[in-house]
Amino acid sequence: MQHYLRRYSRELGRDVRQVAPEAMTRLRGYGWPGNIRELQSVLKQALLQASGTALLPGFLPEPLVGRGREAAEAAQPGARARASAAESGVETFVILQRVASDVRGLYAETHRQLDRLLLTKVLKHTRGNLQQAALLLGIARQTLRLKLRDLGLSTEKDEG
Repeated sequence: MQHYLRRYSRELGRDVRQVAPEAMTRLRGYGWPGNIRELQSVLKQALLQASGTALLPGFLPEPLVGRGREAAEAAQPGARARASAAESGVETFVILQRVASDVRGLYAETHRQLDRLLLTKVLKHTRGNLQQAALLLGIARQTLRLKLRDLGLSTEKDEG
């Protein structure tokens, strides 16, 4: 799993280096009916949601959010409160986590993360076609290019 975490973190422009114990418990507790491809997809989805250097359980997609909760709660004090935050939505969880850490520049950081998530999803949807993506977003193609460059996101067309 570490191999895929490093690989996709690099591909998606993230700096995630580890999986939080609670998230690892949920990943291990899942049945993986789709095998390795499903794991790869889940890691990509989680990394798109992630902020910071650790992959937290709140970043995991819906099928894994409730998995392994009892074991995680036993392993970490306060896990129940964090799990409740995760249930109210990943975005809320991320924002609440950052507010609790008394971070500065939360507005700009949140918008940057939202832009990264939105642009990545739209580009995937349009298979890297900047013109279609700009139309869908309602912005100029040049504005899209500037945002992509600022976020360090690739503008290569999808060949798959």
